[in-house]
Order: sequence, then structure tokens, then C-alpha cells
Amino acid sequence: MKNNQYILPKILSAPISLVPPTISTGAIVMVLNKTLKSYLINGELDFLKDKVLSIKIEDINVCFAVSIDESKKTIINAVGKQADMTIAGNLYEFLLLIVRSEDPDTLFFNRRLKMSGDTELGLNVKNFLDSIEFDDLKYGKTIEKIFKKSTTIYPKLFKLRDIVPKYSAKYKYS
Repeated sequence: MKNNQYILPKILSAPISLVPPTISTGAIVMVLNKTLKSYLINGELDFLKDKVLSIKIEDINVCFAVSIDESKKTIINAVGKQADMTIAGNLYEFLLLIVRSEDPDTLFFNRRLKMSGDTELGLNVKNFLDSIEFDDLKYGKTIEKIFKKSTTIYPKLFKLRDIVPKYSAKYKYS
């Protein structure tokens, strides 16, 4: 599969990119704190202490940065702080990573997801993602179902994109 096969068209991503990073990151942090609460309480995200993880979803122009407040056992917004490690890629690759329908090593090796910065932090993030069980998450089954459905719908959007020009070229309107 080509790296850019499933890049979300700008017309679909433009509204998302208009949301200020502090607002989008705030929403993401809130969801992560609710979803990963048990992992936070058990200290499984302590590897983020004094570290900043930046995630760049390139095709929708969204970037957020998070860290951890160990005393409160919460994920915190770290937008504007220097990232220790950045993971970048397109939305589809992140969906594949989350639902484990493609091996993370393959996504990184083929440069569909790119990692830069603190390698040890990157390995900790990857190992943590590998350890997550949807059954253990609050709303886990619902989240898993939505993301898995997204990975099947997403490629169909791009098939439609390829069909529409052929159809419209056949029937030109004057």
C-alpha cells in the first residue's frame, strides 16, 4: 500500500484543522483520562513522567502533546512544550495501530508512521499500546467497535473518490 493512498482530502479535514490546538488537545486529554483511568492509577503510564509525547495526524492537520501529572495520576495537556518524542502519520494509519489490524512494527518500518526523538520513550509507548485490552477500558467495546468500523469504511471513501471522476467525465453537463 502506498503511503499516501488514504490521505484525507483537505475539504474533509479543513473543519477539523480550524479547531485551536488547546481546545482539541483539551478534549483529547479528557477522553484519554476517562478511558485510561485504570492504567493511570496502576502507574502503567509513569514512563511519561517528565516527558512530552507529541502526536501529529498529518492529513487532518491535528497535533497534540501530552504528559503526565504523577501526583494526580492524570494525563495533562503539554501543547507548547518541547516534545521528547513525536509520532506522526495519517489518520488511517493511527486507526490501524489502535485496532491492531496492522502490526505496529510494519507501520513504522514502512514509514507509514514516523517516530522521532527519545527512542526509549517510543518503545515504552509502543509496548503500552500493545498491552491495552479494550475489555479493560471504560467504554472499551464501544470504542473498539467504532474504530474497527472506521478502518473498513475509510478505504471505501477513497474508492468513491476514484469512481466519481470517471462517472462525472462520462456525463458532462453544460
